[in-house]
Amino acid sequence: MVACAVQAPEVLPCAANPEPPCDCCGGQVAGQRDAPAGIPAGVQAGEAWCRVLIPAQYEDVTEQVCVKPATQRREPIPAEFEMRTRQVLVRPAQTRQIPVPGEYEMRDKQVLVRPASTRQIPVPGEYEMRDKQVLVRPASTRTIPIPGEYEMRDKQICTRPASTRVIPIPAEYQTVTERVECCPARTEWQQIPCQPCGLGEGEEQGDCWQLVTIPAQYREVSRQVCTKQACSRTETIPAEYKTIQERVCVKPPSSRCETIPAEYKTIQERVCVKPPSMRCEPVPAEYKTIQERVCVKPPSTRCETIPAEYRTEEYRVCVKPESCRMIPVPAEYTTRTTKRLVAPARWVWRRNTACEVPDAPCN
Repeated sequence: MVACAVQAPEVLPCAANPEPPCDCCGGQVAGQRDAPAGIPAGVQAGEAWCRVLIPAQYEDVTEQVCVKPATQRREPIPAEFEMRTRQVLVRPAQTRQIPVPGEYEMRDKQVLVRPASTRQIPVPGEYEMRDKQVLVRPASTRTIPIPGEYEMRDKQICTRPASTRVIPIPAEYQTVTERVECCPARTEWQQIPCQPCGLGEGEEQGDCWQLVTIPAQYREVSRQVCTKQACSRTETIPAEYKTIQERVCVKPPSSRCETIPAEYKTIQERVCVKPPSMRCEPVPAEYKTIQERVCVKPPSTRCETIPAEYRTEEYRVCVKPESCRMIPVPAEYTTRTTKRLVAPARWVWRRNTACEVPDAPCN
């Protein structure tokens, strides 16, 4: 048997509270909030539970084991052959082409030496002198400016626009004292030392845990409370003006247009009365007679057939192909005894009243 080992407790925050930690525990306590894994639900405060190791259980099993599996043996059967005869082509049938020459004769033929055409003969044009008016200077316009008329007038201008001024009023405060919970009441699991008790044969005892109640802690806190919010008031400042002299246009500037007529002169110009042209004169074609060789019967070919040649030969033919026969071989077995796991080793939780102690305060 193994005695319970005391494990160093995990350090957790005193409470999930935004206020500073309490002076009694410095913001930390020993133990853990959640129950250890496997402890039953509904445990009451002050109860102690210990972990106990229960050993594994085995049984003997006898079974038939195949030492050599069933197989098959392969027995070959040889193939059977016989001799036969057949005709084999030595030279295939073919044809031979024999050429036959063509027949020719000489004949007269007209050949064009120069084709028919036309010849262009130029015809000069006819001209005469005529009078023509020519523009020397085109018509135009001239713009004459007319100045505007002005006078001095009084005008009010703003030297400083109207505005507002904000005057701040400060806020008012007073001190308030409150009693604040810094560490709430709670229960947590703490690991405790214990002695083995009530164990069966082969069982071992592990660590022990107790559910402990810790009371709440409070402290006095002073803070500033706003009794009147800060505000402001708005003061209006009027605008300022002054009078100035301004030059004002009574009649705007303008202009008037004056027309200048165009100028012309008369000149002598050579004018075409009848334009130049071309006259066409035809030129006849020219021919000559030549001797030409003409094919009366074209060349050709004559086909001659040559028969095929054969010979007789013997060859070996498979009458029955090679095969095989499968002969079964039985399997071999033997008897073996092995140990089989009935229940694995496991840890269980048991209540131990001998290890229970009174609730501990927040240390």
